[in-house]
Amino acid sequence: MGALSTALAGVSLADFSPLRSHFETLVSDFNAPGGGTRANFTAIIRFLSECALAFPALAAASLSTDSVVAARVTQLQADTSLISALTDLVSIEKNTAISTDLLVQPPDDPATVYATLVPDWTTGGVNIGAISEDTDISLGAGTIQVRGGRVLEHAKFVRVADKIISVMNTLFNMALDAEEKAETALIAGNTFFKDLADKLRRSMRLLPPSGPVAGIYAAVDRSRGVWKAPANVSVSAIIGPAVKITNEEQAGLNVHSTGKSINAIRSFVGKGTLVWGARTLAGNDNEWRYVPVRRFFNFVEESVKKASEPFVFEPNDANTWVKVRGLIENFLVIQWRQGALAGSKPQDAFFVKVGLGQTMTAQDILEGRLIVEIGMAAVRPAEFIILRFSHKMQES
Repeated sequence: MGALSTALAGVSLADFSPLRSHFETLVSDFNAPGGGTRANFTAIIRFLSECALAFPALAAASLSTDSVVAARVTQLQADTSLISALTDLVSIEKNTAISTDLLVQPPDDPATVYATLVPDWTTGGVNIGAISEDTDISLGAGTIQVRGGRVLEHAKFVRVADKIISVMNTLFNMALDAEEKAETALIAGNTFFKDLADKLRRSMRLLPPSGPVAGIYAAVDRSRGVWKAPANVSVSAIIGPAVKITNEEQAGLNVHSTGKSINAIRSFVGKGTLVWGARTLAGNDNEWRYVPVRRFFNFVEESVKKASEPFVFEPNDANTWVKVRGLIENFLVIQWRQGALAGSKPQDAFFVKVGLGQTMTAQDILEGRLIVEIGMAAVRPAEFIILRFSHKMQES
């Protein structure tokens, strides 16, 4: 694999995925409007020459004698169709019209560029200087793009490009496969590398909890509502938490003296991995200690704010106040029925106040303010379930 990479240093490895696709991209660039330039045509020829020069480079590389790549390279030296294609590539580049009218000037000397093809990769082992100039391809008249297009579409050029690219692509895939097998064998046969690979795999699977927890928030919101604590909920499709936490260790995390509680993600036998906590960073505040309470108030605040927008610039009088109060009360009754608010009846669950003498003064009305006061008895999660037992003695 390393030898192949070195042999094709002129073309990045990314270009070989797939190799033919890169070649077709170069051809498309040349055929595109305004793309018919010497530089673009030269890029096509240089790409093929880099592929051609990879064969002798691989043959000269110190590949393992039992390597499938080395064996294949040796076989290719007897592949007459490949040798013919490499020789024809040299002859095409020697074509006077092509080198003069299509390539960047001054053109590279084929004898220098392809020197390493001799003697194993040219027909009959002839020197580059002895390879005849191509006379089959005629450029004709026209622009560089038109004349270059005739070269790219000529049967001889198509045959040469197809053969070189297909063989090199196969060879490259063989090298990738050989590298993968060698890596697998190394890991399987060496405890150190096996442990190292396992550790790397574990580290690559390690993810922050923010994404899964956000997904749990969304799932609980959809199935129950924002007032349901996003806790005691399974984290799906994971192996487990990176850190194992016991009941004793969690006690100090969940109820911390500073109030900065940590909601642990724990693994339980028979239950899987669960989010085991629903506290906010205001753990010492009885009002805002729990995540569902904070989120429910945020939810109501945003919902009421959006629902009351149509009343902006409406007359600030009793008619508007009744409409606003009715709208909000209807919304809160729905939340109460769904279990978001405590109380056996709506009057115990919430109140909505709006009006002169209740939430506003005459000055507020003069200044254009409509003030609504809402109170809610939000339900709180049963964080600790305490059971008490007594043993009643038998009476005589």
